[in-house]
Amino acid sequence: MRLFRLKSALYLVYILILALSICACGSDVAHDSENKNSTGAYQPVLIFPADIPVEESTAQAITGIDCQAAKISVLEFTFMVKGTPHGPYVYACDDHEAYIKGIPAGTGIRVDVYAYDHNHAKVLYGFETTDIYADQVTQGGDIKMNSVDENQQDEDGDGFTSPEDCDDANADINPDSEEIPDNNIDENCDGHAESSSFTLDDLDMTFVRIPTGEFDMGSPEDEIERRNDETSHLVRITRDFYLQTTEVTQGQWQAVMGQNPSYFSNCGPECPVEYVSWNDIQQFLTSLNAQRADDGYEYGLPTEAQWEYAARAGSETAFYGGDITEPNGNDSILNTLGWYAQNSDAGYEGCNEFNSRCIGSQPVGGKIPNAWGLYDMHGNVWEWCSDWYGDYPSGSVTDPQGPSSGDNRVLRGGSWYSSAGGCRSAYRSRSQPDSRNISGGFRLVASLLAQQK
Repeated sequence: MRLFRLKSALYLVYILILALSICACGSDVAHDSENKNSTGAYQPVLIFPADIPVEESTAQAITGIDCQAAKISVLEFTFMVKGTPHGPYVYACDDHEAYIKGIPAGTGIRVDVYAYDHNHAKVLYGFETTDIYADQVTQGGDIKMNSVDENQQDEDGDGFTSPEDCDDANADINPDSEEIPDNNIDENCDGHAESSSFTLDDLDMTFVRIPTGEFDMGSPEDEIERRNDETSHLVRITRDFYLQTTEVTQGQWQAVMGQNPSYFSNCGPECPVEYVSWNDIQQFLTSLNAQRADDGYEYGLPTEAQWEYAARAGSETAFYGGDITEPNGNDSILNTLGWYAQNSDAGYEGCNEFNSRCIGSQPVGGKIPNAWGLYDMHGNVWEWCSDWYGDYPSGSVTDPQGPSSGDNRVLRGGSWYSSAGGCRSAYRSRSQPDSRNISGGFRLVASLLAQQK
């Protein structure tokens, strides 16, 4: 009898301690058949009380179980927040709500629920990992907590279980994590520890990582030389990609395809390949991807949105180095950034006669790169993109691919023959996919194959 009283006293102390750390609300929660598991026992349910204001949205609430039906006397909750345990919090099972403060809204949490039956046997009742957001908290609602196989438990509480979570002992590593380049760690579990750049040594091709972000694509209405097809609109880029730092050179095309189609072949192997159609480039890509099947990347043409996002590198001006000063003459800003009609004088045989001068393409990488290390985004040769040409959308878009069909493909960036106005970041050109021009070339985008699964 004394032992029973002692246990009862300890039990009351335990509950009193709990009362100091948990806010318990007396309202009952109705349980329907949807809250029962296959055996008829009730599953715990996460509850977001509708009366919690936005400024208090860090409060997380949990309802109890139908104690009488489940034959449970005590519940123990432990919150795992990014691998850090909060609790355990224990209280008598009387089917009331209780909520714990201090867990940030939007944080992935794991809740381990242990139930003690009338014989005080402790069993794992089930747990659920979920993301809590402020609007859910203030609007109210519930999420079921389902029992999970021991081998699929979210050990670090980041909201992901193995094998989707490639390191379930580290909450900073999961498919939603931001990749940190050059640390040899695969934070986002895409099967690849990303770097800020990589080089294909045999082709002397270097690619730099272009991070996710958003930008205003097109041009403001007051930009000099603005055209009607440059409607400004917000674009979100949600996946990193790698872009070649230079245009594909004649030497690189020769190494992949075994021949050089360029009109300005006397410019040399370091000059951009040109006189290639969009369709020609598809054959190049097929050969390149077949030759480099073990790289872990797929090589292609950038979308028009990727191209402009990369060209701007965070800038909002006509060029990544500043605004246009002389749209049809010698532009002091563009002179330092790219090759265009005013500065592309060529001394090799076969250059193009232009106003008593002889001009043509130039070796790649000879001007100042942008903030992401990309050369010749303004001038030298036009660069084919993957998109069909079409009108821009009127509203914001995410990872746009362009129209599903059309007559012309997009080219961007201007060339050795263009005016300064035609080399602006927002300027759009187009041509039929089978057309070739002595001012048309391209650069490559590289995408991780693991991201495409």
